[in-house]
Order: sequence, then C-alpha cells, then structure tokens
Amino acid sequence: MKWNWKEYPRVELALNNAGRLILQRAGENAVPANVFTESQIGSLWRTIAQSGLDAESESVTLFDGLQENGRLKAMDAAITRSTGSNRAYEAWQLAEFQPIYLELRVNHGKPQLRVQSVVRENTKPEKAKAPVLNIQRVTAEGEKAAPQSKAQKPQSRIARAE
Repeated sequence: MKWNWKEYPRVELALNNAGRLILQRAGENAVPANVFTESQIGSLWRTIAQSGLDAESESVTLFDGLQENGRLKAMDAAITRSTGSNRAYEAWQLAEFQPIYLELRVNHGKPQLRVQSVVRENTKPEKAKAPVLNIQRVTAEGEKAAPQSKAQKPQSRIARAE
C-alpha cells in the first residue's frame, strides 16, 4: 500500500545494524539533513544513489523490466544470504539505475522506495475492428438506388399493422 503522507509527512534515511541504508518513519530525534517529505522523493533517491552505500532490499525496490503478463519485474539484489534470497543492493547498482518513476510504499510496516526505469507499454492487444463493406450497389433497370449515407428509421407498430 502507498505511504500515507498525511499521517506521516516525514521519512528518514538511516543505517541499519549491518550498515546498509534503510527508510524509516522520522522520529523526533532524526537528523534534519536525513529527513525527506513527499515533494523530496527525487532528492531522496539521488541522495541514496550518490552516497556510495549499499541499500537494504526491504527499503528499496528497483524495477528494470516487464514480465510476460505486463507486470513490472524487480531487479535482483546483488548481496544474498546463505539461503540465496536477496538481501541488499550494491552501490553500483543504485548509481547506474536511471529512475523515471518513484513511489514510496509500505512493505510489512516499513517504508519502501519503489523505483521504476522502464516505460510501460500497452500490453493489451487492440480489439480487431470489423472491415467496412465498400462496394458499388448494382440495381435492376427502373429500380431506385437505396440511399447510402442515411440510416432508415424503424417504423412504428401502428404503421406496420395497417
């Protein structure tokens, strides 16, 4: 779900115990230079990318492609646990990623910056249009040609009964 900026207008960029960048709700003792508001999401991303520090994958999600069903495909985090699951993004991944869309969301109670750098194309096929019949009408001698452009109004029931 999207971050509720009205209820929580400030987000803090901080370090976790492993020394990786995370996003959290800004408390009273937060350093003002590390606090960002809704209008500063772009500045938040540039700060993360230029810091040279690794970012926790729980706080930052990068999208670099589209799946076959048209949904965004997340970029794999480079640092992994012994189990093989993603753990964090390396600094070079963050620096080389060119964002075109930024959104702050909540993931299991923690802020998460979603960054998209792919342009979503229209993945739904357009409905096929029926071809328009365009031929010249052939009439018998003495028969009047039917009007081509005017639609005929349906007759009322009373008129048909007579």
